[in-house]
Amino acid sequence: MFKNLDWWLLAPVIVLSIFSILILGGMSLGTHNLTIFYKQLGFILISFVVMFIFSKIDYRIYRNNPIILNIIYIIFTGLLITLLIFGQTTRGIKGWLSLGFFSIQPVEFMKIILVLVLAKYFSTRNMFLWNFKHILISGIYTLIPFLFVLAQPDLGAAVILFVIWLSMISVSGIKLKHLFLILGTLLIASVLSFAFLLKPYQKERITAFINPSLDTRGINYNSQQSIIAIGSGRLFGKGLSFGTQTQLNFLPESKTDFVFASIAEEIGLIGMIIVFASYFIILYKLFFYLTKTTDNFAFLLTFGLLIKIGVETLINIGVNVGFFPVVGIALPFLSMGGSHLLADFILLGIVFNTQKKI
Repeated sequence: MFKNLDWWLLAPVIVLSIFSILILGGMSLGTHNLTIFYKQLGFILISFVVMFIFSKIDYRIYRNNPIILNIIYIIFTGLLITLLIFGQTTRGIKGWLSLGFFSIQPVEFMKIILVLVLAKYFSTRNMFLWNFKHILISGIYTLIPFLFVLAQPDLGAAVILFVIWLSMISVSGIKLKHLFLILGTLLIASVLSFAFLLKPYQKERITAFINPSLDTRGINYNSQQSIIAIGSGRLFGKGLSFGTQTQLNFLPESKTDFVFASIAEEIGLIGMIIVFASYFIILYKLFFYLTKTTDNFAFLLTFGLLIKIGVETLINIGVNVGFFPVVGIALPFLSMGGSHLLADFILLGIVFNTQKKI
C-alpha cells in the first residue's frame, strides 16, 4: 500500500495533519465537546485512504478519457448552480450543500477538476497557444465556475480558480502580448468589479486592509485579534487549550480561516517554524517533480497542485498576519473541514502516481 510513495513529501503532510488534530483537539477540550476533534480526525483518516487509492490509479486515465473529465466538470458545475438555490449559508456564503450527516463544499472539488481539465487541454495544445482561441476556450472553462462561485459570493475561492488558470497558461507557451492583454483586462475588470459587483462587506474588507487602524471593533476586528493571538504566543505558546484569544472566542473562525493564529498562540514560534518548514518541503518537492518529469500532462498536474497549495497558504497566512484583506480561504491540511482536505489529498494521490511512471 505504501510502495513508491515519496515520504519526503508525505512526511510534512502528516506533520500538518497532526497539528490540525492537536489544535482542534485543544479547542474541543476547551469547550468540553470533542465533536470537532473526532470529525477532523475522521476527515484526515478518510483523506489519507482516498489519497492512497488515487495513487494506485494510472494518472494517464484522465488524459486519455476526456469525456470522463467533461462529465465530472459538468456535474460539479451543476452543483455550483444548485448551491445558489438550495445551498447552506455559512458566514454569508451559499457554498455548502447539506447531505444530511455532513455537508460538502463543491468549489473545493472544482479546483482540482479545473487543474485536471486545464492540464488535459494544455498538454495537447501547448504548441498552439500562439492561437488566442485556445486561451479563450480554456478561459471559458474557468469563467463558468468562477461566475457561479462569485455569485455565492465566495471571492476567495473565485480568486483561486482564476489564479490556477492564469498560472497554468503562463507555463503552457502563451505569447507575452497575450499575457499582457489578459493582465490589462484583469486590471480593468478589478476596478469595475470594485465599483459595481463587490458586496458592501467585501469593499469594506479592502478598505480596512488599506487602513488597519480603521474600525478595530468592526470590520478590522478579525485581523486585529489574529495579530494579537500570534504575538501573544511568543516562543513556546500558551499551551494547547490555553490560548485566551482562541479559547475565549475573541478570535473569530479560529478553526478555519484563522487556524494559523491559533497555532501561533498555543504552540508559539516553534509551532510556526514547523508549519513554515512543512509547507516549504511540500512546495520544494513538488517543484523538484517538475524538474524531472518529461510528461507534459504530469508536469501541468503537478504545477497545478503546487500553485493551489502555494497560493492558498500564502493568502491564508497573509490574512492572519495582516498582509492581505480577509478572504475565506482554508489553510491546506490544517483548517477544519472535509471538502478541502479530501480535494487536496485526491490531487496529491494523482501526483504521487505520476512519479511512479518516471
